[in-house]
Amino acid sequence: MAEPTDTAETGGRWGPAVLLAAIFSAAACAIIYELLISSTSAYFLGDSVAQFSITIGLFLASMGLGSWLSRAVDDERLLERFIAFELWLAAVGRSSWSSTGRAPRISTCSSPWAPSSASSCRC
Repeated sequence: MAEPTDTAETGGRWGPAVLLAAIFSAAACAIIYELLISSTSAYFLGDSVAQFSITIGLFLASMGLGSWLSRAVDDERLLERFIAFELWLAAVGRSSWSSTGRAPRISTCSSPWAPSSASSCRC
């Protein structure tokens, strides 16, 4: 396991504060992603309790796996690595949301899976 380094080597006096702010913003984004994934899957697949439970379980399992894998990461340039990983993760999240073509609408009339009788809806 990597030994902690001196704060002078990890960004000076502001390094820990910047890292803490980056972790806070990443956690806030993760909560938003969790809500978007759960809501979208509940909208398309139904059974919102099951969809929210599956999403929360996957997020918690991923956090546990990431915590376990973090033992292999050394503390050198931790802030830069964390920010680079979060930017990559944001790009993946944005591209996966964009790959749907558009954000799902709430109305069932506009759904491609709506029954043919819904084609007469005026939304």
